[in-house]
Amino acid sequence: MIRSQMKPLVFLLVLLLVLTGVSAVFAAGAVSATCPGSLESRLTVGDQGRVAREYSTLRNAPAGVPIAYKGYGSVFTVVGNAVCANNLLYVQIDYGSGLIGWANESQVSSEWGGNLYWLEPAASTTPVTPTPTAVPVTPVPTTPPPTTLPPCAASLPPLLAVGDGGMVAREYSTLRDAPAGNPVAIYPHGSRFEVLEGPICAGYGPLTWYKIRYTDGKEGWASESQRISIWGSNLYWLEKALEG
Repeated sequence: MIRSQMKPLVFLLVLLLVLTGVSAVFAAGAVSATCPGSLESRLTVGDQGRVAREYSTLRNAPAGVPIAYKGYGSVFTVVGNAVCANNLLYVQIDYGSGLIGWANESQVSSEWGGNLYWLEPAASTTPVTPTPTAVPVTPVPTTPPPTTLPPCAASLPPLLAVGDGGMVAREYSTLRDAPAGNPVAIYPHGSRFEVLEGPICAGYGPLTWYKIRYTDGKEGWASESQRISIWGSNLYWLEKALEG
C-alpha cells in the first residue's frame, strides 16, 4: 500500500526535475548552431543594443586587436551581421562619433562564468531609425606600429624612465619583440630588469611600452600598466625595483 502511494510522488518529483532543467536551458539561451563557442545571436543589423556586463572590448576586426573598452550600459547600433571567428560570434557595432568596430556578443564558457551575453538588445520606448554604415573588415596586423607619445589612453601615467632598474609588479609580465608585438618570453613576479627605451604608445588602447633588458640578458618590450583589463582596473604590471 505504501509503495503504491509513493509511485505518484516519485513521478511528480522526476517531472519537476525535468521541467526545471528545461527551464534552465531556455533561460541560459541556446548554443549557436554555426559558432558553438557562443549562444544564439539576439542582434541583427539596425538593432540598438547595449553592453550587458561590466565592460565590452571593441576590436578592429572579428577576434582582432582591441581599439576601445566600453562600460556597462553603453549604447550602440548594429551595423554588421554576426561573424564567427575563433569559435565566437562577433557583431559589427557603431557607438557613434565614428567609433565603429567588432564585439563578442556572447560566450558559452569563460573564466567569468558560463552562458553569458556581453551584449544585449537595448530597451527603447521610442522607435529608432538606424542608419547602418558598412565598414570593411581590416586585416589584423601582426605587429601594430607605435602611435603617439605618452600619456597613452589605456595606460596609467608612466613611472619608469631610461636607466631605471625595474621589476615585475604582478603575477607575470609578457616580453614582446616590439611594442604590442609577438610574445617572446614570460617573466614572473619580482623579475628584475633595466629600462633601455621608452615610454611610447602602441597597440591595444594604446598602452605604454618600454624596451627592457632582464638580468638573463634577454631584451624586448613590455607594457607598464593598464586602466581596464580582465584582471582588474588601474594596474601596473611593471614598477621601480626596490633597493637592496
